Amino acid sequence: MNNYLYGTRQIISKKPIRTVDDLAGLKIRVPNNVMQIKAIQAMGATPTPMPLGEVYPALTQGVIDGVENPISVLARAKTV
Repeated sequence: MNNYLYGTRQIISKKPIRTVDDLAGLKIRVPNNVMQIKAIQAMGATPTPMPLGEVYPALTQGVIDGVENPISVLARAKTV
């Protein structure tokens, strides 16, 4: 199941993610949405809900390890 409102979703992180096992223990920013939170939990990562505007500072300060969103949304928001 996927939410196609803004297109397919991607995970961008500080370290390469080649398999779902690579997500274990990573703190991934998600929208405050139950579907995305549960999906990230199911993959073994720790979902960290926060507004999109807080992503860049959270990445640089180590609050999160990555972000889950469509790349088009991140580019428009100039987040990463």
